[in-house]
Amino acid sequence: MEQTEFNRDLFDFLKNSPTPYHAVEQVAQRLDAAGFEALDEGDAWNLTPGGRYYVIRNGSSIVAFVQGPMDERGMRMVGAHTDS
Repeated sequence: MEQTEFNRDLFDFLKNSPTPYHAVEQVAQRLDAAGFEALDEGDAWNLTPGGRYYVIRNGSSIVAFVQGPMDERGMRMVGAHTDS
């Protein structure tokens, strides 16, 4: 993705995310487009290795992850937050 396209995409995301609820909706749409599957945190999950998933809580928080193999290195995590 070239810099101009990246910047345009970022500005579109920011314009469409005036609240944490909107930001979560925008992220969920992008995750769906990338092949992630939405999960309900109240359901039992049947995760598959390499599966791509996300969970939304209260419409204002989203957690996405890829189910990978666990090894001696443990797991890798990245976090971010939105403020209104």
